[in-house]
Amino acid sequence: MPSETDNEINASLSSPFGRERVEAALKKAEQRRKIILSASIVVTFSIAFAVFQISFFDIAIIGSYAAALMAASLCWTLCNRMWRSVAICSIAPEIGARYGQINIQNAWELLTLEDWLKATFTAKDIRSTTWKSDGKYQEISYRLSEVSITTKNINHERAPNPPSYMLVAEISVPVSFTGCIEIRSRSRVLGQITSIIQHILGDETRYYTGDQHFDEMFETYVKNNKNYQELLSPAFRVSLLNMTRHGLRTEFSGRFESGWFYLEVPIQTKTFKNASLLKPMPALMNETQALWWDLTVPQRLIDGLTGKYDGPLH
Repeated sequence: MPSETDNEINASLSSPFGRERVEAALKKAEQRRKIILSASIVVTFSIAFAVFQISFFDIAIIGSYAAALMAASLCWTLCNRMWRSVAICSIAPEIGARYGQINIQNAWELLTLEDWLKATFTAKDIRSTTWKSDGKYQEISYRLSEVSITTKNINHERAPNPPSYMLVAEISVPVSFTGCIEIRSRSRVLGQITSIIQHILGDETRYYTGDQHFDEMFETYVKNNKNYQELLSPAFRVSLLNMTRHGLRTEFSGRFESGWFYLEVPIQTKTFKNASLLKPMPALMNETQALWWDLTVPQRLIDGLTGKYDGPLH
């Protein structure tokens, strides 16, 4: 049985106006895909041919053919990764502009050569931003990004573990406050252990909102904050509870600190996972629906913070 959230997503992009705009954006992005596909084929072939011509590989065991195929594979993989980020930034303005999005950047605009070298050769875990947007909704500033986290394998001889992904939202809180309020999903085992330790040490005070459903889903901790009741308003609690109904995204954490609300939502797969240089953009309507939800996470939270909820976003 579809949830209220699922119905909200389907209604938003199934409306004639919304769907027409998205379909037009997909067609426009399709032209861009064809151009980048042609360029990627040329670049991949050129690099493979250049590697094939290097005489060093005739001496080495690898052989020229194997080296050329390896170079072509790496180049093609890189081109597809680049296209996924570009595809997101091609579609996002048609969706986010309606909700105050001002700017969006892909990974290639955010990542410098120095950052790439550090991420490639460091022995530490790699945390990189794959895309980032910002804007204003109801005159409240927000930032939204997708973060890729790759943990190094304990056995250095093995490849790094597959990356995990996280959606990070940052919202400027419209009321002033001090201290910190942390909200954690109760299903997070590590979070529960940390909560017990911090409670024993007296670092935080557990707060119960009186909302049975919310207190069953989340643990709330308050530190040096006197207006927590205003921040954790019924409307804001509803916005957080609604997020738990979206697919399997039931585990996330948030905190009020230094004038901002920060939310981190683990996501099972990266946004636009199925985007490929060989896949036409009009075939990505389902992925576009998921992108619509991701891009409007800050707006849902802002509706909760301000108490100006006017019904589902559309």
